[in-house]
Amino acid sequence: MEVEAPANRVPAPYGQACTNCAKAKCKCILRHGGVCERCHRLSKECSRTGGNRRGGIRKPVSRRSQLEEKLDDLVSLLRDQQAQSSGEGQQPSPASDEQPSRECADLDLGAWYHKLASVTQGGRGILTPPITGSRTASNASPSMYAESHIYDLLPAEGQRTLDFFRSHHLKSFPFIYIPPDMTAMEVQKDYPMLWMILHATCTKSPTRQVELGVRYKEILARKVVVEGERSLDLLLSIMVYCSWAFFFARGRPYLGIVSNMARAMVADMRLYRPLGDNASSLLTCPKPYSFYEPPKRNPPTTNQERRVLLSLFILSSLISSSLAVRYDAMKWTAQLDEAVAKLTEQGDSPDDALLVAISRITKVSDEAAQLTKFGFEDPDHFGPPMYHVKALRQALADVKSMLPLDLLQNKVVISYLCAADVLIHETALFESGGDKTYDFRRIEYLHDCMRAARDCLENYVSMEPAQNVGTSMPLSLHCSHSLQTLFRLSTYEHAGWDRSVVRQNADLL
Repeated sequence: MEVEAPANRVPAPYGQACTNCAKAKCKCILRHGGVCERCHRLSKECSRTGGNRRGGIRKPVSRRSQLEEKLDDLVSLLRDQQAQSSGEGQQPSPASDEQPSRECADLDLGAWYHKLASVTQGGRGILTPPITGSRTASNASPSMYAESHIYDLLPAEGQRTLDFFRSHHLKSFPFIYIPPDMTAMEVQKDYPMLWMILHATCTKSPTRQVELGVRYKEILARKVVVEGERSLDLLLSIMVYCSWAFFFARGRPYLGIVSNMARAMVADMRLYRPLGDNASSLLTCPKPYSFYEPPKRNPPTTNQERRVLLSLFILSSLISSSLAVRYDAMKWTAQLDEAVAKLTEQGDSPDDALLVAISRITKVSDEAAQLTKFGFEDPDHFGPPMYHVKALRQALADVKSMLPLDLLQNKVVISYLCAADVLIHETALFESGGDKTYDFRRIEYLHDCMRAARDCLENYVSMEPAQNVGTSMPLSLHCSHSLQTLFRLSTYEHAGWDRSVVRQNADLL
């Protein structure tokens, strides 16, 4: 317990302790004559520190703090300007004092910091904060501003982003044709949602990429679910999200949900009719629509709509066969046949032939995956899955015979061909029964499956670094599926199957 100081001995004021007491972190009790009790007892020289006690070493100010200070200065300056303009034009109302605080609350600070950083680093331009009060934009809302400006870039930077996406990402999955003379400003104006996710895909900062991806999903959910919007812009943006989902999904089950959302949109827009032209009598009877009136046109009418339809089939089939959660794949219909024929005859993009090729290969892969699935669920109706391998191999050979030499040497096409070959022959791995009986046909299929998986991995590894930059999710799933297949082959037990052959021909280490 601390001993109370006598009446004639008082503690030194805060910050005025002597040097010895301050170093020892003891309470400094003053005596008569200006000497403290501790220094008198220890016979030490009692000297006072100059001025108030200072804190520790100041930490360096972060970049975000500097931007916040600049933001506060700009907001205060705008408040003064608005107060002057309102004082000159009209008398302030009783509620006018609260207006600046409401306007500042409507600021999208994330977008404002991003734009402020780009301007301060570039050293040019005058930035106007996104005030959404009644004085500036009475019909605008904070979300409207965030949607249109959160992905704004300087013109030169935006054009570089578009050129990078066009030259790297679209080479592995050409779901859209962006003409060479189309500028970034035109893309942002015509396809705002596509520009959002395009910018997020090409952003080099992983943290910023995740933030922009989350913001995109929030806007997409509101537009599609809450507002019921259906447009080609939304479909194209979903194609980007699903094709490069490893940037945004981060282990969450978003891929199946977003792809099914796109499938519902193409059905609502009459771009895809799985039941054909004969719709239900409930929808075709003459009566006024009370919930949703479909567009009155014959789908699809443009090459871009045909590209979206084929791309969605490719992605839905791959998601259905590759993910742990089994989603139903999009069915191949006469509309897809017509889209393939139109793009082959009247395609206006140099990459239309690549999209048609991988859609035809995916059709065979989807048939193999569906036969494997239903063959085990209902073997009495479909027969054992291995019975269909010969027909599937012939179908894949027919597709390869239609491809020109330049496409057969394309790394993307080779990846799809090898992945289809793996799906066709891996039915020998799932075949139940007969493991103790030597089966020549099964051993042949196992060797073919091993070679296809090895070729898929070698093709993926042999890609140039520039190609790996924009690699799409389908190619990555082909690689991962081949790795899993080789692992299963190296641990598969069957009479006549030598597991060491896998390690000798495809050394994963």
